[in-house]
Amino acid sequence: MSEYYLYPLGRLIQSALPGGLNIRPYRAATLTAKGEEALPLLPGRSEERRLLAWVRDHPGKRAPFPLDRLYAFEKRGWLVLEERMTKRRGGPLIKRFVKPKEGVALKDLAEQDPRSLKAKNETAFLEAVFSSQGILSEELSSRFANGSYLLRKWLRKGVLETYQASVLRDPAGNVILPYPPPKELYAQQRAALDAVKKQLARGTFSTFLLHGVTGSGKTEVYCQAARHVMDLGLQAILLVPEIALAIYMEGILRSRLGDRLAVYHSGLSEGERYDQWMKMARGRCPS
Repeated sequence: MSEYYLYPLGRLIQSALPGGLNIRPYRAATLTAKGEEALPLLPGRSEERRLLAWVRDHPGKRAPFPLDRLYAFEKRGWLVLEERMTKRRGGPLIKRFVKPKEGVALKDLAEQDPRSLKAKNETAFLEAVFSSQGILSEELSSRFANGSYLLRKWLRKGVLETYQASVLRDPAGNVILPYPPPKELYAQQRAALDAVKKQLARGTFSTFLLHGVTGSGKTEVYCQAARHVMDLGLQAILLVPEIALAIYMEGILRSRLGDRLAVYHSGLSEGERYDQWMKMARGRCPS
């Protein structure tokens, strides 16, 4: 892609990363002792005094005015400029999970000391933990009124253990209910899909233009072409021109592909974009 568009590889990679993952350099200014002395001597309403006062009140912050003014002040020794990096705003969402310790069986607990299961809901609490591969601690607290107490108790006894793991944020949105797949395609749809499949079998780059009025069945061709690509063990990217249409298409594709789908657009939070991007980068979804 870098070669095709004659665009620097590094800039291309940076633009492909989710927004919250990128860090960018900026110039920050800090007032010097000489600048502190010069500030009260400047005319009260002068531009120089206003800018220096902002630097004094916002040390180390990104300046909201042109850097050439700061360079002039730096030459006079009024301030020091240094390069800093923005913080990563996106990242994985970490949650606390609970699971039984390895080698511990639920039936053994009751046999060893039946009195240890006397608390309300205690048996149901342990069954919930032991029947899972790892359960959210907050879920236990919401399901059992005494969940926090029971968790602390069995952690002390060495029966349960906690660990942290990243979880995916589900992109929220009102999804239009998708229509079911048709029993068979129209002749024009079938011809278009066959042409796409034929070129895919050749393994060469090709382009196709589907021309038709709204409601003529182009979406179904896209869906079945993407499904065919995935059946070949490849990946498919479907681009749509606006977020409203992306939500509609998500509903259709998710009904056909299940969780083998990632959605990425500017309407997601930075955390959600991070999750969806990492899901694609790790190969967890072919579409």
